[in-house]
Amino acid sequence: MTGPHVSGTTRLYPVLGDPVAQVRAPGLLNPLLAELGTDALVVPVHVRPDALAEVVRGLMRAGNVGGLLVTVPHKAAVCALV
Repeated sequence: MTGPHVSGTTRLYPVLGDPVAQVRAPGLLNPLLAELGTDALVVPVHVRPDALAEVVRGLMRAGNVGGLLVTVPHKAAVCALV
């Protein structure tokens, strides 16, 4: 099986959660992004609650992060960070 093409121009869309084993967004969205020819990738990122603010600040500084998807238990906490 060949994975998606990733380059220096690929936009990343992290899915922040704790845990992330149940995250379905990459499996649903990455094939759609590829079909549309969009140079982007959705990636689960396991973030513990005590590291959430630091991780969000770091990802917001990354030039190729197009946005963040947020799942349990971080939905309410991220609202305070944006």
